[in-house]
Amino acid sequence: MARNLSYTVIPLANAKSINFSEVLETSWDTARWDTAGTEVMIHWEGKTPPSVAAILKITRGTTIAHNTMLAGMRSSTGKKNWATQKPAPPKPKGK
Repeated sequence: MARNLSYTVIPLANAKSINFSEVLETSWDTARWDTAGTEVMIHWEGKTPPSVAAILKITRGTTIAHNTMLAGMRSSTGKKNWATQKPAPPKPKGK
């Protein structure tokens, strides 16, 4: 049976609110960051986790289906922005 994976991309300023126990990434440092270090891609299985839903509401972001994300990653822009795995940027200070 196929897994029901969903993805989203979250801006750096909002990423500190991700509860990594709710998603399939294990921590800030192991999540997939874009080449500019300004956005993080996370994914989960099933229903959108509460911390992610709250971030998406604030940022007006959306969830992305697995096939759509895969196609985007394979595009020239996707390769430019996500193909090179860079170290995680420092966490923003504050709340």
